[in-house]
Amino acid sequence: MKIRDVMISEIATVKRSTTLNKLLEIFSKFHISPLLPVVDNSGNLVGTITLEDIIEQFSVIPLRMSRIAKYAYSENLSINDLQNVEIPEDAGTLFLADDLMNKKTITIPASADIKEAERMMNLNRIEIVPVLDGKKLVGMVTKFDIVLGILRNKGIF
Repeated sequence: MKIRDVMISEIATVKRSTTLNKLLEIFSKFHISPLLPVVDNSGNLVGTITLEDIIEQFSVIPLRMSRIAKYAYSENLSINDLQNVEIPEDAGTLFLADDLMNKKTITIPASADIKEAERMMNLNRIEIVPVLDGKKLVGMVTKFDIVLGILRNKGIF
């Protein structure tokens, strides 16, 4: 079974010029912290944004370094630290997706086998992956989508 058979093709995306206010509005519609793709005018994936990417903009110590930092400073860094950081009121309009996005995104081709996707997700400890056809974003796939696809293929769902 191929990724194109199990992926979600109707997904929310944003442009590089999307403001932080709009990003937070989109994020608020999800029950979990999403992986939000950033695309150019041709639909090519240029990056992704997570809640952690947004928080990191306002953190004194980047979240990716927090594991090391908490041992160095004998403190546990948390999201609550945001309460103690001065954030300008106009940050919602000043920060754009282009400022916040992670440009190093793990992706998978739509033509890849689901076994390859599972292996890649496990290796990178991720649950969701953007699906590409060339450079164009055509969907997203999660471990749940793969399991659901297998069960559908067996006539269970």
